[in-house]
Amino acid sequence: MTFKKWQVIPPDYTRQQILAHELNIFPITAQLLLNRGILTCDEARLFLSSDLNQLPDPFLLLDMDKAVERILFACEHREKVLIHGDYDVDGVTSTVLLKSILEKLGAIVSYYLPSRFKDGYGVSRQAIREARAAGVKLVITVDCGISAFDVVAEANANGGPDIIITDHHQLPEVLPPALAVINPKRGGYPFCDLAGVGVVFKLAQALYSRQTSNIRPQETNKPSDFSHQSSRELPGSCDQRLTAINRLPASGDRSPTTINQLPTTDDRSPTTELASHLDLVCLGTIADVVPLTGENRILVKHGLRQLAKTSRPGLLALIEVCGLNQQKQPSLLDPKKVSFTLVPRLNAAGRMNDASLSADLLTSENFTQAMVLARELDKKNQERQALENKIYQEALAMLGFSGSQGAYLARNGLRACPSGRQENSLSYVTKPNCLSDRRAGGMSAKQGCSTELIQEKVIILDSPDWHLGVIGIVAARLAELFYRPVFLIVRDQDLGKGSARSIPGFNIYSALKKVGRHLTSFGGHAGAAGFSLPAAQIEDFRQAMQNYTAHTLTMEDLTPKLECE
Repeated sequence: MTFKKWQVIPPDYTRQQILAHELNIFPITAQLLLNRGILTCDEARLFLSSDLNQLPDPFLLLDMDKAVERILFACEHREKVLIHGDYDVDGVTSTVLLKSILEKLGAIVSYYLPSRFKDGYGVSRQAIREARAAGVKLVITVDCGISAFDVVAEANANGGPDIIITDHHQLPEVLPPALAVINPKRGGYPFCDLAGVGVVFKLAQALYSRQTSNIRPQETNKPSDFSHQSSRELPGSCDQRLTAINRLPASGDRSPTTINQLPTTDDRSPTTELASHLDLVCLGTIADVVPLTGENRILVKHGLRQLAKTSRPGLLALIEVCGLNQQKQPSLLDPKKVSFTLVPRLNAAGRMNDASLSADLLTSENFTQAMVLARELDKKNQERQALENKIYQEALAMLGFSGSQGAYLARNGLRACPSGRQENSLSYVTKPNCLSDRRAGGMSAKQGCSTELIQEKVIILDSPDWHLGVIGIVAARLAELFYRPVFLIVRDQDLGKGSARSIPGFNIYSALKKVGRHLTSFGGHAGAAGFSLPAAQIEDFRQAMQNYTAHTLTMEDLTPKLECE
């Protein structure tokens, strides 16, 4: 536990009285709202009621009209549609949600979940090439694509497929030349902190809103064989996975769905259908650690209720494996329980191997099969935990904390430096003359390096032995422990792949942008990012980032704060 500087939030009596009077609430309640950045009566009403009817119009999102028009055209003309997802929980829930929505609209839909290890971060260029060869006319990205300028430009130059990007990550200087780019950070939309699955939910809202006339129940189209075949079950290469699209039925094999008729089941209304997917939206939103304010608060509040009564066999099985069904009141599922039980198991698949295992679970229609998948995910999560702790200890050893010191830190946090002196949130590393060896994983603390400590404003470590799927969690733990931005890099021959985590007030995406000349690619958010670079550039990258943080971070920035009310 790092020592923290207490900051008592001063009361704002004027605004406090306004909110208390207008909303008929106690002044102390009004001040608590103000402390959370809720400054106006409208914002307070939204926070306190969190009604689904308060969700903003999805067509306020730029390019939403273009996306809806193109998707409905694809449904009506029986075009093959590919969803390109991502390997984390946000990406997987986004994929499963959009797949379900498009199937109900009669689309011929399949999905592709990239491999963290083979495809890397972002949209897979090879996947788009092979989708084109397989006759896919429309690709929709979810939770990725905002930095895929070259991939989209290549598709445009080669006759398709059309690409619609739905994403929520930081915007690059130049947007990809896609048919539509839906990202709440583009402006014009009242809430910019949606998760990827939240953006997909807005797309679903928009699609359903165009289907409200002449609605009558009809049988949901039977999904294609490929839509229920994951990339985990198919042969390993991208080519083998995507060419399976060729087995989809031809346009004449199934009767077309009238686009003015929204398929529903059990005579449920479109609103009910849409609300039934909030369990997935809740999972993805909590997993991506976006602020639970504004629209996110509404989606998670109602999503938790939907999750407690979900009928999805996969989620029921996962809840069973996590032991949450043993609660006397399962409706008391909260973000913390979801974040520390369901999310790590769903994330374990993409971290350890293939995210398709999680997608298979969420799309399973058989509880017995789902229990097998849920137990497999639980096992992978245990493997992830063991590997994470191993890498965490190795990172601590590189920083000069080894043996009993490292074990103590892992259990108790930063309480004392190796010499026994208590310090405030200082990050400790070894002398410069042996620092590079430690960082590269080449020396332990007992191999002759001096134990004299120095301060640094950023932690950058690399090793050829680390697991790419786990270093992000370790980086987060180190950032919390030392209260420093942390960059961990896995060296794989000539390439380095990294994960970064930050502290409040330091935009790690902007920092990567500043030293971008050393990087092959990068993307992410203010607080977390992924990047890749040539292995030969690691030391130059380290020096450039140290120089940048030396001028941008102060010791005040590196002192953790505890706001007191």
